[in-house]
Amino acid sequence: MLFRQKMIYNNGKNNNIKSPKLKKFKISVNGNNNTILIDPDITQLKGNIAIFGDYNTIQIKKGYQINLSIDFGCNNQKCIYHSNLDISENLYCGSAHIFLGDSNSSVKIGSDCMLSDNIQIYCSDGHSILDQKGQLINQGKQIDIGNHVWIGMDVKIGKNVKIPNHCIIGWNSVVTKEFNQDHCIIAGNPAKVVKENISWLRESPSQLLKRKHL
Repeated sequence: MLFRQKMIYNNGKNNNIKSPKLKKFKISVNGNNNTILIDPDITQLKGNIAIFGDYNTIQIKKGYQINLSIDFGCNNQKCIYHSNLDISENLYCGSAHIFLGDSNSSVKIGSDCMLSDNIQIYCSDGHSILDQKGQLINQGKQIDIGNHVWIGMDVKIGKNVKIPNHCIIGWNSVVTKEFNQDHCIIAGNPAKVVKENISWLRESPSQLLKRKHL
C-alpha cells in the first residue's frame, strides 16, 4: 500500500483510495464505490477527509502547504451520493473546511489558487427550505472557484457560488451568489464587486518592489 494503514479507515466495499504517505492526514470512508485520488507528489498535506455515502469522488492534485478538512455528508443518517470535489494543481491553503451535504453536487477549485486561513466552503445549507407549494428551493448544486483566485482570511462561501478567474475575495466576506467578471476584488457581507481590472501576485509588496529595483 502507498499509505499508513492507521491513517486510512475504509468502512465499505469497492472504494478506490490512492494516497501518498501522509503523517498528518486522515481518510475515513463510510460507504461503497467512492474514489479518492491524491497526487503522489504531495508531501505537505494535513487535515482529513470523511465520506458518508456512495459513488463520490475526490481528486487533489499537486500543491503545497495544504490544510484541508473535507466532509461529504455528516453521519450515516445523512449520507450523500454522486458528488464530486476537484482541486486543481498549485493550491496553497492555510486552512479550509469544505462541506458537501447534498447528493449530485460538486465543488471545483481551479489551478494556482491561494486560500488564507479559516476559509469555509459549504455546498449545502444542511437543512431544507420549501416554498409555499412545498417545493425545495435551497438545494446545493455546485461551487465553482476559477483559476488564480486569492481568498482572504475568514471568508465564507455558500452553495451555488461562482468566483471567476483572477479574482480576490476580501477578508471576512460572505459570498452567496454567482459572479461572472474576471479580474475583480469581491468583498463584503453580502459580497459584491468593489474593484475591477485588477491582477495579483503571490509575492508581497516589499518583495515586488525589491525585485523591480534590482
